[in-house]
Amino acid sequence: GFIHLLSFVLALFIPEIEKIKIYLSFLLTALAFIFIGSLKARIVGKHPARSAIETFFIGALAAAIAFVVGVILKTFLQNV
Repeated sequence: GFIHLLSFVLALFIPEIEKIKIYLSFLLTALAFIFIGSLKARIVGKHPARSAIETFFIGALAAAIAFVVGVILKTFLQNV
């Protein structure tokens, strides 16, 4: 769970990436999903590209759902 936070930590030490840290976080997370998917393919005997893309989209969907839940909870808690 640290990969998506890595760019934010690095921005503390490398001020030049402050403006792009969120995009860097997206990129690092996407690369991690792709890497995990290709490793999964080796274990289960699937095609590496198909498994990498599948894992990427599952991870992206999970991230989108988590974001929406966060927005809903924030809105709900602000109105309480």
